[in-house]
Amino acid sequence: MTTGTAGAASLRESRRVLELYAEAIAGRRVELRPTADLPDLSAHVRRDLPTSSARCIFLPAEVDEFSSDTENFALYKIAILHQLGFWECGTYAFALAEWRRRAGREAPVERIDPGEPAAGGSEPVEPPFDLEAFFAAFPRPVLARHLFAILEDTRIDAHLARRYRGIRRPLAAVLAASLAQRPRLELLAGERACLEALVQLSLGAELVDPPADGRALDRSLEAALPALRRAIEAVRGAGADVYTTALAVLGCTPLFGAGDAGERRPRAAPARPGAALAAKPEATAPRRPARGASVAASGGDELEAAVDPVPFRGAARPELVQKELRLGELEARLDAVAAEGSPLPPDLLRELLERGEIEIEAAGRRELDRSSGLSVTDLPGLADRARNAVRDRLTKAIRTLSDELEGELGDLSPTAGVHYYDEWDHERSRYRRAWCRLTESRLDEESTAELDQTRREQARLFTEVRRQFELLRPDARRVLKRLTDGEEVDLDAAVEAHIDRVAGLSPSEKVYMRRDRRDRDVAAAFLLDMSASTDSEVPDIAARVPAPPPREYDFVGIYDDDLSWAHARGGSPPRRRRVIDVEKEALLLMTEALDALGDAYGVYGFSGHGREHVEFYVAKDFAESCDRSTRGRIAAISPKRSTRMGPAIRHATRKLRHQDARVRVLLVLSDGYPQDFDYGRDRTSRAYGIQDTMMALREAELQGIHTFCLTVDPAGHDYLREMCPERQYLVIDDVAALPRELPKVYRGLTT
Repeated sequence: MTTGTAGAASLRESRRVLELYAEAIAGRRVELRPTADLPDLSAHVRRDLPTSSARCIFLPAEVDEFSSDTENFALYKIAILHQLGFWECGTYAFALAEWRRRAGREAPVERIDPGEPAAGGSEPVEPPFDLEAFFAAFPRPVLARHLFAILEDTRIDAHLARRYRGIRRPLAAVLAASLAQRPRLELLAGERACLEALVQLSLGAELVDPPADGRALDRSLEAALPALRRAIEAVRGAGADVYTTALAVLGCTPLFGAGDAGERRPRAAPARPGAALAAKPEATAPRRPARGASVAASGGDELEAAVDPVPFRGAARPELVQKELRLGELEARLDAVAAEGSPLPPDLLRELLERGEIEIEAAGRRELDRSSGLSVTDLPGLADRARNAVRDRLTKAIRTLSDELEGELGDLSPTAGVHYYDEWDHERSRYRRAWCRLTESRLDEESTAELDQTRREQARLFTEVRRQFELLRPDARRVLKRLTDGEEVDLDAAVEAHIDRVAGLSPSEKVYMRRDRRDRDVAAAFLLDMSASTDSEVPDIAARVPAPPPREYDFVGIYDDDLSWAHARGGSPPRRRRVIDVEKEALLLMTEALDALGDAYGVYGFSGHGREHVEFYVAKDFAESCDRSTRGRIAAISPKRSTRMGPAIRHATRKLRHQDARVRVLLVLSDGYPQDFDYGRDRTSRAYGIQDTMMALREAELQGIHTFCLTVDPAGHDYLREMCPERQYLVIDDVAALPRELPKVYRGLTT
């Protein structure tokens, strides 16, 4: 169990045992990852401290706080327990409505944005993120976040000590060791002193005044100590919950004003810094306040270096986890709405009608007026329009929230280029959460000599396909009817409005029409299988080499074979043409055709070895133009290792989901069925990989992405009919025909 430092505990060697331990506590699978997977974040989240996302826990790669590996392993368990405590103790369940009820008039709610109100003054359509709004409601949000973190950590530690008897002794030892590493309070002043005192009280310090050595505490701290003790006692109670913590934050904030932290003299370094769980960052010492100065010194609101975190507690950002959970809820709602035959609640229909997101046509209004018992939900076609409106709203909300999470402080996402994806386990009929680690990288450019030669050899085919795609470029104009303003009157709508007016009904104002240029709105992703099997030669290679004349006895008395004959007479030997070469030829053909057409597209490849090493290669991203560099990266596509399709399809789906296009298409080019050495319990079984790939394709379809699979495997019919939706796959018997077939498939999907 030891590695590096003698007595240290290693996450790599202990990970399996620790994951089983976490699963036993949480009642669900918990993914453990090293903090090295975290990006370089701001001071809000430190990559050297334990932290959590909605799906996993990040831990340091090595722990050497104590002299023995047993104690360090126990420290790993305590750090895991503390992160799971946020779930067990309901931190992420904090809700503004319940907070307002519990706090009453004391709650600082005037700065909380309630969100966009629905029609009729009902509840917001998209309510704010609760903890984020809670912090924002305070005059100093950063201070509120610090106080909440310290007090919530205290509540969780107290809960763990009560619930898990076996952890009490090692937890007490860790608390004592952490307290011994804290700075001396008499050396601090102002806000720094008060925050540090709160941390030490949470670790079990008595904090008698004056200290044993006769030195006096800062006067502002002396005045604040009784309130700080009351806050700690409140959150340690057996009945304390997250709202108890919030009320304690509310009680502590009057002790602080609007200033920066202070320090009375340079702080002495702790005897043992505990580099494994918290390598302390160097910080410039703030100005020294006058003796007896208020806790609220003048200055800014940057408290990130005001108090060092407690290493085993880590650096939690519960408001970000709440956002991740909200994103999951929105995606689940989108899946439910997209499910065939799922009914929409009548109140949702009424809300959409009141907000003007859908409308009842004139004929439907007349039908309602004539009928005494007909409900609005009975109108034909209304449910479909409502479903589309809800789907559009959810899709927009998901896209916005995904972008926000990716951009906000790194959002606890893995390092740029590293992503984790679920995998479908058909044997258990459930997902393995965050099971596959996918690494995205950019292909290095290589010489395009072979591609240029292919371009010259197939010049007629390239010209033909490019001309066909140029004909697809739209130049017609579409007519948009029933508008509130436009270039001319929509006669049908005007007649209906006149009839409604004569009948005493309120006529529609949408009686105009406009002719708009109909542009193609397409985004396509080409996902190429780069497994080792694509290194095999194209079966019909012999047919592509001119036959030599009858063999003859030459001057050295040997018979020429096919290759030596061509070479001896000044010709060049035929190139070894592999499956991967044909696939690259097809991609090169598509890039030229799509450049002529103007569609947005990306070119990607995938391979890997095991669930921890799925590789996703970028030859061309959507935002890039097709130039010499792009062709150089396509030339660099080469056979790699295994074929784990599921995570690659999910990652390509994620890229497509962020494209603002009406039609989004994912085309997968492969030469065989999905397989990997750990793609299921039995490495010889095809079922696990096929079922996971089927689910990945279904997930893409539910997100509005059209999928199509092409394979050059003659046995493809056996598994593609099970893996792909009906009429959304093609088996190409002649590998060399792929460059001709791919453009046909693309045209059929996008026109």
